[in-house]
Amino acid sequence: GDYAGRLFRSGGDACAVEAASEVEYCMFDRAELERILSGEPELERRLMLDAANRLDRLLHLTWLLMSLRVEERVAGFLLFTDALAPMGPPAEPDVVEVPVSRRDLADHLGTAVETISRALHALERKGRIEILAPRRLRLTDREALEDLTGLTEDVLAPLVADPDCQQTREVRA
Repeated sequence: GDYAGRLFRSGGDACAVEAASEVEYCMFDRAELERILSGEPELERRLMLDAANRLDRLLHLTWLLMSLRVEERVAGFLLFTDALAPMGPPAEPDVVEVPVSRRDLADHLGTAVETISRALHALERKGRIEILAPRRLRLTDREALEDLTGLTEDVLAPLVADPDCQQTREVRA
């Protein structure tokens, strides 16, 4: 799960969320949640760890946007999306379901839709991905994508893992 908004904040409670896929959500009153947390230090600790993990992901996203070329950003997005896939064995190994449109992806990666399309086709021409459908791609050369971006499984694992989660994700061969 994930949460939106910010705990321990005085002032406005405005928060806007847009989901890329179907979600279930639950809303809590901030003051009531903070009251509960004051009596549950372990829960408060887990939320603080989650906030630190979110900060790590934000730092990596900033790096992705600011220091990589578009083709590298797209490759990084694909590796990151694949790493965030649901727990358990994938239905098809190395197939990534992109949860957003190319327009939204372009906004997320700070470029134009046409540039995203060119980058995807360049990655396909180089044999690094296979475009199966507009939002469905196969990572055909994961090692080359990792070399291109520096985002190996070792780098991605702490960014997408829940350290308190008892489930483990099957490692891909």
